[in-house]
Formats: sequence, C-alpha cells, structure tokens
Amino acid sequence: MRTLVGDMPRFARAGLPCEVFVEGPGIWIDRATSYQPDVIIQCGPRLPGDARFVDRPVVIVEILSPSTAYRDLGRKARNYFRVESVAHYLVVDPDDRIVSHRRRGEGGAVVSEDLSAGELILDPPGLRIPVADLLPPPGAEGP
Repeated sequence: MRTLVGDMPRFARAGLPCEVFVEGPGIWIDRATSYQPDVIIQCGPRLPGDARFVDRPVVIVEILSPSTAYRDLGRKARNYFRVESVAHYLVVDPDDRIVSHRRRGEGGAVVSEDLSAGELILDPPGLRIPVADLLPPPGAEGP
C-alpha cells in the first residue's frame, strides 16, 4: 500500500489531477448505502478538506481481513461498480499475497484477475504500479 499512499508525486508527474484518500471519506452507492473503503483515488476537481464523501471515485482499494472477506469479495464488489465513475476495485489479501483486480471492461462488464507479481495497470487514471508495492513484505503480519 505504500505506493498508493505516497502517490501524489506520481500523479503530479503524470499530469493527473488525482487525490488519494486513506481511511478517509466514504462513497455513496445509493441513497441508503455507503461504504468507507481503505483507499480511494479520485480524479478531477479537488475536494474540500472537510468532505465526508467523494463524488468521482476511480479506484477503490480494500485490505482483506478475515472479518471483512465475505463483504469485500461479494456485495461490496458488486455495489462499487454501481457507481459510474468506478473503474477499478482492488482487494489486497496480505496473507495470501494476492491482489484481486476487478475493472470495468468493454460494455461495462466487470473483468477480474488475481495477481501476485508483475505490474498492475490502472487506466484510468493512467497508473502502472508493481503488484509487490501493494503487498506487505514477505513474512510481515497481515491486518
């Protein structure tokens, strides 16, 4: 997660008007449902400092734990893609050292792949991130 958390300089170099929120604002799915993911990348005009919800999330990241696995891989995965701006949903499994990448594909279909190495391509917003940068070092404790 160290890459996403410290990615403001990378966004600036790439000319991307994006902000990274860690355990910060939430996302409305509909008028009755909201979530507060571990990390959100939002691109576009900057949010006010006191914003409680983002309105244009592009990338959503959840860190898997035994208590949240069922929700993160099921209902949340489906619901996040109900938000039109969401292009990528990443679920980081620190114990199995896998990043599950769901992305909006052709015609709005959700495409899924599990990665344990290589490079993650997030377009939009136009980022390439080594999968290893999203995982804890080998032997590190999970959440």
